[in-house]
Amino acid sequence: MDYRIISADATIGQIQVTYSNFGTDIATYAIDVPIVEGAFLTGDALVAEIQSRAPVWLVERKSSTSTATGFDSIVELARPEREAAAAKVAAAQAAAEASLTYAQKRRKEYPPMTDYLDGVVKGDQAQIDKYIADCLAVKAKYPKP
Repeated sequence: MDYRIISADATIGQIQVTYSNFGTDIATYAIDVPIVEGAFLTGDALVAEIQSRAPVWLVERKSSTSTATGFDSIVELARPEREAAAAKVAAAQAAAEASLTYAQKRRKEYPPMTDYLDGVVKGDQAQIDKYIADCLAVKAKYPKP
């Protein structure tokens, strides 16, 4: 298993180590660098410490989970919670949309003004006409009260 030290914080004597297996990152752990005889481990001793903390169990776990069956029934246990959360989000979005004024709704849907300006600069009457038609469609969709 390979590793790389991605950060070090001398104030707390900690390093962040990302472990990988065949180029795929597996996990990142914070390791408190041991102090031996008043000094932090370095060199081969530090390498040995980092390697001793390698999550070999995670590699083994991933290989066994790739062939295991039956997780669908566990996922189903979480479905009602996901659906309830999605319903709350949808209700909040609907309430937010309903509270918008016609002008705010129009502003959200108008085409970008740069489309119009681009048509003017290019002398492209078809582009200008499309911009105007798109704006009129938004006005028709959200009429003044």
